[in-house]
Amino acid sequence: MWANIMPIRGFEQTLEERLRPETVYRVLTRYHKGITPDMKIKYKDRLLHITEIINVDEGDFALEITATSKEIKDGKE
Repeated sequence: MWANIMPIRGFEQTLEERLRPETVYRVLTRYHKGITPDMKIKYKDRLLHITEIINVDEGDFALEITATSKEIKDGKE
């Protein structure tokens, strides 16, 4: 499926007493019924975790999805 994926900011947060970089992405795509926040987006070698889904202008023509990607260390996200 076609999508425009743009990183919008990066920051670090503490998780399990380790610093892990996290990047927030804005994904713009055609409207697809049934996309939910429990799904993930595969982008290159990353898995993006969906945090928000907006039906642009509630017109069922485009979705703006906010998703995060955490750096993978030692085989763990």
